[in-house]
Amino acid sequence: MEETISGWLTEGLDDDLLDDIEPSRGDTLVGVPARQATPLPAATEPPPTKPEPGEQPGATASEPPQAELAPAETDTAPVTEPGAATPPAADLSYPTELIPAESLPYLVVRECSQAGVLIAFDARWLTHEGFRSSPPVRCIFSGVRDRNELCARPMAFMDRYRGPERSPSTVESRHELRPRANQDHREIVRMMGRITSMPPPFDSPVPYFVSKHHMASSMSCRVELRPDGGYTCQVRVPDGRVALEWLARVNGTCGPEYELLRTEVALLGSDAWRALPEKVRQRLQVWAKFEPREHFRLYLSDADFGSHDVGLAGLVVTNRRLIFHKYHHSGDVRFDEDAALLVRIDGKVASITLNARGRRASIGKINFKEMSRLMEAVASAPKLKLEMSSR
Repeated sequence: MEETISGWLTEGLDDDLLDDIEPSRGDTLVGVPARQATPLPAATEPPPTKPEPGEQPGATASEPPQAELAPAETDTAPVTEPGAATPPAADLSYPTELIPAESLPYLVVRECSQAGVLIAFDARWLTHEGFRSSPPVRCIFSGVRDRNELCARPMAFMDRYRGPERSPSTVESRHELRPRANQDHREIVRMMGRITSMPPPFDSPVPYFVSKHHMASSMSCRVELRPDGGYTCQVRVPDGRVALEWLARVNGTCGPEYELLRTEVALLGSDAWRALPEKVRQRLQVWAKFEPREHFRLYLSDADFGSHDVGLAGLVVTNRRLIFHKYHHSGDVRFDEDAALLVRIDGKVASITLNARGRRASIGKINFKEMSRLMEAVASAPKLKLEMSSR
């Protein structure tokens, strides 16, 4: 009797243990005999259905004809957008070539200056949807990222335009869009449509973005004809940070052009230049034509101009030269040539005369309190002498 009761207890413990621990996919537990699976009831045969057009009579959904059997698929199906057609299985494989055989979009940096970055690319990439959606969603003039302040416009190559308009803003305004929050960039490209009166491929819009403070400005875009008969597009991106991000999105960060542009953008984006109001910077770029790799250091407004006219005249000091402009009189003097600045103090105003290349010319007036800043900015120019006198 004791042995019988002990056997019953042991048998019950084994059953409880097997109920608490579930073997994974038929694997047996060590030291515990596998349980016999309870046979499932036979599935009922579905009622016969009316054969579809082109389907062999007698074939059912559970037993397709032998010729129509498809290879086994994985359990996980690719995620597709609602309403999008499922791509064929052959298109779901990633490229495996270490060196791509097909040509890909590419950007070339032609020039980097205080006025912006001049970028060139082959016109045939205008038909590439991925390239058209590559510019970053940032204002090309200020680098602002807030979509609530941005407006999308197409790059307008007016030298290829066949319509009556001559202003790029007129053409751009017909295709302007306000990007929604988290809106896909490719959707913005599709919504712009084609640019009328523009021959292909220039009728394919490439959106760029401007903030509400730069609605009156347009991107500089032009086309060059190459000797091989192809076309090269050139666009100028005023903000170097936006140009650097666009280069990274198209070319990547592995090439030498990215590191070079990153270094130049860091040098050109000095605190002195960004400390100037945007309106002043736009005015300076009209008459102070910066050279590639030329760094801005100082701007002094002419004393004859009021606070509302700052940027229209005065002196600009860079790491290479002194640039001056007043009314219709403009010029510069390089720091590697012999020259002298003759400063005459008259009360609170300092009148400046330039003596260089055998000629003398009055280059403007500045407030006397700004003289210390001018002297500090030109201190690194050993060939430029500074002579002061007072009335």
